[in-house]
Amino acid sequence: MSRILSRTHAVPALLFCTSLLCAVLGGCQILGLIAAKAEGSSPVPAAYVPRKVPTLVLAEHSPTSGVDDVSSEDIGRRTADFWNDHKLSPLIDLEKLEQLRLDRPDDYYKMSTVAIGRALGAAQVLYIDVRDSHDESAGGSDTIRAKASARVRLIDVATGRTLWPPDAAAGYAVDAETAYGARGEGISESTQMEQVRAMIADSIVKLFYDHQPDNDAPAP
Repeated sequence: MSRILSRTHAVPALLFCTSLLCAVLGGCQILGLIAAKAEGSSPVPAAYVPRKVPTLVLAEHSPTSGVDDVSSEDIGRRTADFWNDHKLSPLIDLEKLEQLRLDRPDDYYKMSTVAIGRALGAAQVLYIDVRDSHDESAGGSDTIRAKASARVRLIDVATGRTLWPPDAAAGYAVDAETAYGARGEGISESTQMEQVRAMIADSIVKLFYDHQPDNDAPAP
């Protein structure tokens, strides 16, 4: 009789424990879902992780590209700023690059990328070949946008070898374009060009670190 009573009392206790366990597990699942939601999408892995050595950001354009000096130099500066923000590697001050141009105007444009990097004490060069940078209107209207494109390579100064990408001699293609916007307060050819140069610089740097996918353009 006592064993029957004990068994009878044990059943509600077992049900209670089971319910409690389910509640706890359910709570864990809910917390897991909340955490997953908070974390967002899986990060996009870096295409290449650069060495932590002195790095020169060198943005140039060919005479036939139609790109002006202001655009390529601005893309280089913005890329260097984003690179520094993420502490990817120590950078050679771009003022030293400008000083080299001024001090050796006859030699500079004959120097190879590796020679420029070596002259400035860089161990690697992030070379940006700016292929396009322009604004355009939609059918001649007041609605405008801007586009930019570049080829990117990371070069080892000691050997002259392309560290990345290993299978594209001309470099990795990076493109950017702004959304169309009507000319008016806050929107002009100048602001669109500033925005697209910031966008392409941001896209270039994101090749070298893990990042969350993001459709928002960086501020000019």
